[in-house]
Amino acid sequence: SKDLIFEIATDRSIMDLPLLVLFNKVDLVEPNLDILVQQMELNKFVNRPIKWFLTSALNGKNIIKAFAWLAQEISKRKNPSR
Repeated sequence: SKDLIFEIATDRSIMDLPLLVLFNKVDLVEPNLDILVQQMELNKFVNRPIKWFLTSALNGKNIIKAFAWLAQEISKRKNPSR
């Protein structure tokens, strides 16, 4: 997963787009978010908007919040004055 995220995140053709990372299935066992972020080295992406969420598609945890953030970031690109 880490390699794939880095491949996507460093693609020059999409470097200005926001990156949303979903850590799913937290309904089974809720992991330590700080450890996940550290292991995935997500803090290395400082030149683009990035946000990560612990999610559960089963119970809906943070799904709306995650995609609301993404929609807001996309909206900022359409309306730079925001």
